[in-house]
Amino acid sequence: ILGILGMQAYFIKQSFNKEEKEFHQTVSIALRNAAQGIAKYNKAKITEKGLIVKEASNFYAVNVNTPIDQNVLAVLLETEFDKQGLSTPYEYGVYDCSTNELIYSECCNIPNQKKVKASKKKKAKPTDATNYFVVKFPEKESYVFQKQGNLLFFSGLILAAILILVSAIYIILRQKRYSELMKDFVNNMTHEFKTPISSIKIAAEVLANHPSIEEDPRLSQYTKIIKDQ
Repeated sequence: ILGILGMQAYFIKQSFNKEEKEFHQTVSIALRNAAQGIAKYNKAKITEKGLIVKEASNFYAVNVNTPIDQNVLAVLLETEFDKQGLSTPYEYGVYDCSTNELIYSECCNIPNQKKVKASKKKKAKPTDATNYFVVKFPEKESYVFQKQGNLLFFSGLILAAILILVSAIYIILRQKRYSELMKDFVNNMTHEFKTPISSIKIAAEVLANHPSIEEDPRLSQYTKIIKDQ
């Protein structure tokens, strides 16, 4: 049972790592295409080296080193994520190097989500001097787990089967223990009965062979009844 649980945990972990790798590759392709779209919009060139930086498992920074129009960025991100089939909610922001602030937009595909602003000392000022934009996927973990739906379903079935097996083993061991207790009880009771009965049998045989008993038909009959019983 421990072997089965260990193997199942290993397979789930391997599958999760695979899905995370595919998620990262999909996001990287979409963000690279979006960065190229911004560069094309601004008629500029971008450097592939260090273009996409993975700050965390669900947080990416894209260094475009060219002014970023938030409206253009929003359209490009939505288009590229749709092309890659990435349906998880996300939020994005543009870094303003002149004010050293990161201004977040509203989260996409999340209802009733308020704007989130970075906590900086200075306030944001209207400017086109921007270096990079960031994208965050707040529900990335649940999205990856949803991609493992079939594996998790069958893992649940295996876990349920193992629980049933463990319960059956527990019941069998408990019944075995009760059976042993009953066997010990019967053996003890049998011993307690055999000891006085054996003594009575020996005494009855001695009485039956005694001359005085053999001469008296009534006593001989009583002695025979004791032996028979």
